[in-house]
Amino acid sequence: SLGQWPRLLGAERCKHIFPYGALAKGGAKLAIGTDSPTASYKPMPNLYTATTRRSGRDPEMKGQTTPQFALHMVAAFAAATHGAAYSCFADGRAGSLEVGKEANLAVVDMEWDAERLLEAKVCETWFRGRRIYASGS
Repeated sequence: SLGQWPRLLGAERCKHIFPYGALAKGGAKLAIGTDSPTASYKPMPNLYTATTRRSGRDPEMKGQTTPQFALHMVAAFAAATHGAAYSCFADGRAGSLEVGKEANLAVVDMEWDAERLLEAKVCETWFRGRRIYASGS
């Protein structure tokens, strides 16, 4: 469901909302972050929305928003890691697992299935090569 968007934007504009898939096909670098006032501060709901085109904030909401623009899981995770680092000029030191980079990462217990992203559980969080969070500890 598009909620209030058709009233606010018009039906024609709603056909082109968040065209992530089209942008990726065109070669654009995508960044999926958690710092926008319109996005969840949790990464998995944002990845769920990008890949399923359904609400990560309200999973019970019916319908999809522009399903033709859905991202594949690999593209969505790349946008949330390397793309996010690139968007703030940090890709030289973070955003991918490479020798010499900061080793900021999360270990996530999850099924590799877009429909199940909201069930994912963070097991560990690492910052600059140091574990700063471990579930159950």
